[in-house]
Amino acid sequence: MNDAERRMLADGQYWSGFYNYYDDLGYRYFQDSRLEVAPLIFHGILQTVRLGRWGRYEHWHEPHYRDFFSDEVLGAIPRGCSAIELGCGAGWLTLELARRGASAVGQDTALEALVRAKHYAMAQGVDAEYVHASSLSLPLAPGAFDLFAGFQALHHFEDLPSVLACVHEALRPEGRIVIFEHRRLRPPKLGKLAVALDRLCLPLIKRRYRPTGRTDWQASPNEDRAIAEMDQALRAAFRVERQKDYSLLLQALPVYAYFLAGERPLAFVAGSMLSNAFDRLVAALLPDRCEHRLYVGGRRASPGNSTAT
Repeated sequence: MNDAERRMLADGQYWSGFYNYYDDLGYRYFQDSRLEVAPLIFHGILQTVRLGRWGRYEHWHEPHYRDFFSDEVLGAIPRGCSAIELGCGAGWLTLELARRGASAVGQDTALEALVRAKHYAMAQGVDAEYVHASSLSLPLAPGAFDLFAGFQALHHFEDLPSVLACVHEALRPEGRIVIFEHRRLRPPKLGKLAVALDRLCLPLIKRRYRPTGRTDWQASPNEDRAIAEMDQALRAAFRVERQKDYSLLLQALPVYAYFLAGERPLAFVAGSMLSNAFDRLVAALLPDRCEHRLYVGGRRASPGNSTAT
């Protein structure tokens, strides 16, 4: 086993432990994004956000999630298509693709998390498949898939250009891609705003909601390993027809407002409107500082070099 294989193995073991810990607590949002979310879970606070008549958490709080599943993006993918997700983790996106009519397969190195994901899908009556495999030796047949989907996973991968070349071969000529990715580190100066918000609000929230879960999670072994080559590697393998950049600097604001206001949905909605307006302004004025990007496109006739943007 070489160094790259050891790192991938360690990354899979890390994520299995992470997902299994929360699954054992009964928190299954990582398996099923239709469940309620506990946004302060990394701070040990397991309370979920409940918005009642105001709708779903993602509708207000996560514009990138809304765009990913919009009628113009994943909604435009025909039912019955075959879909592959790399780095599926606990399986929520693969499950959602299967619910929407795709013949969906999720790949990951986190074996125990995949086993639990399969059991959960079966319990929900959803036919979703999960494959335990290293990204360094993907068992993908040529021309097997209509869609390549991914959500914040590719930046963990070893030798990303080779991985994407393999996926390129596995897509049919008319195959599509929908990828949302972390592509830059948080800009230091703007990032100070988020740090200041954390320092101001978290101590107040923790006085009211005593942390009961783990708070000692460190970065995974391969966190951001491929971030520098993300954009160029994707464009070399695929034809990017649409992209949208996102700043998520103040993403915590509506969550903090919700809990500081005593779990009032209106505080969350107001905080979301404010944070979304700020982040849209940053994306418009400073697109090169945005940390995340949505890629929508198709398969190139043949993979080649491309200039990152």
